[in-house]
Amino acid sequence: PSNSLVGTTPGDNVGDNGLELNMTGDRVLISSPDWNGARGAITYLDLNTGLFGGTGGTLAGVLDETNSLVGRTANDRVGSAGSDMWFGNNGTYYVVFS
Repeated sequence: PSNSLVGTTPGDNVGDNGLELNMTGDRVLISSPDWNGARGAITYLDLNTGLFGGTGGTLAGVLDETNSLVGRTANDRVGSAGSDMWFGNNGTYYVVFS
């Protein structure tokens, strides 16, 4: 996966719950609630640099705990329809789970 963000097992469905763009369209949150036994993940990407937010890693490789906000246990489903995500100032983002 030299130019893609991918899961490691069938059913990870990276990005299957859509994207959230900021107002200027240069940052995106990628929702993957089925990732890793439905632990779920939200991945922040800076579209100007092509880097994961907070990691400095490029958008290529396997989604994991080092490049995403992830759930702790199976069926946490981080990034699911019950999640509310928005961008703050200075490269921050917020996620609320219900």
